[in-house]
Amino acid sequence: MTSSSSSSSIQQQVLVLDTSYFPIDGGYLDRIDKWFSNCFFTCSIGTFFEIPLSVLGTWFGVPVTSLLLQPMIIVVIADYNNNDTNNNYYHYWGGSILFASLTIICFGMYLIYWFTLLYSPTRNSASIFDLLGTKYLIGCVFIVQIVSRILLPSSSKASTSASASLGSYHLCLYLLSQIVALQLKTLAHRKRPGLCDSLQSELKKVRRHFPELTYMNASGYAVFESFPSADAAGAMIFSCALSLAIKNNDDDDDDDNSSAAATSNWVYIFVIITSFGRMYYWAHHLLDVLVGCMIPYLIHELYIGLSSKYSKSLLQSESSESSLFSFLLAPPNEFTLVHVLVCVLIFGPFYKYHSKNKYPLPKKYHIKKGDSNIGPL
Repeated sequence: MTSSSSSSSIQQQVLVLDTSYFPIDGGYLDRIDKWFSNCFFTCSIGTFFEIPLSVLGTWFGVPVTSLLLQPMIIVVIADYNNNDTNNNYYHYWGGSILFASLTIICFGMYLIYWFTLLYSPTRNSASIFDLLGTKYLIGCVFIVQIVSRILLPSSSKASTSASASLGSYHLCLYLLSQIVALQLKTLAHRKRPGLCDSLQSELKKVRRHFPELTYMNASGYAVFESFPSADAAGAMIFSCALSLAIKNNDDDDDDDNSSAAATSNWVYIFVIITSFGRMYYWAHHLLDVLVGCMIPYLIHELYIGLSSKYSKSLLQSESSESSLFSFLLAPPNEFTLVHVLVCVLIFGPFYKYHSKNKYPLPKKYHIKKGDSNIGPL
């Protein structure tokens, strides 16, 4: 009697966990979301456009690109727009060109690795998303941060490189945004559109040039991580940091700043392309990418507002003493390695706790040995 009741409770638990908590499967919000998302799920853009989309539609969620390559790109662009770099020829040829070359080489190596895997006979998608182990990734993050500060010139108004600081800001914004996104994924427990029963018959008729990037055969915890989209959040983080990098100029001329603000709006094209790619490969619904974009955007705007307000209050009081608030509300172009270390120390324990306290998975979604979490069709 006890055995049968315990078996029944386990089956009931698995049955409950095989549904989404938010939005509820088949609920009003879920049906509306799927209706608006369906045009993205079923459209086809052709092989020519799908090849670049396979990069932009996925790489903002890959840890090795989000924590290493993207901050490097931000640093290079910020350094290019920095007046101190243009006026210091020694640093320009000795540091800026070298760091930019390293960034281009790393980006090229990643593209070669990516397309080699995509076009390999086995198409092992697990290797695509697990390029570097966590143990080595953290070390590489700090190496990149240190190298950028060694090679690039410091600002004339600060003791640290404003360009390198923006790379650190990108990194901190990414880690803090991921805490919110990962926690919401666990609470919402929403199933990927590629695995929703109501969409299966329609999606099976749609062809993709890279079917292994779709979530039709996903397994593991990736199945229930649709809401919100961490990739869309990563694209918004990159766009926000890139916008600051384009405006990375020490001059305080209002006309120049307003002109730079107007010309930097194009950076949000990365958000649009990535959001489309996540829906195109059946990884997320429209609501997922919208909320994913809003999380880092709100954090970014809130921080910029608080930092600006605090900086103005310091100027009005003509105070230059350092305090905890000066550290916590430092402008993005004054971020240091200490800021990065603090964010890593905050994110690390959270990620460890989050990984160990996920809901049990139904048996049919368990990853078998040798399989990837996003299996080929």
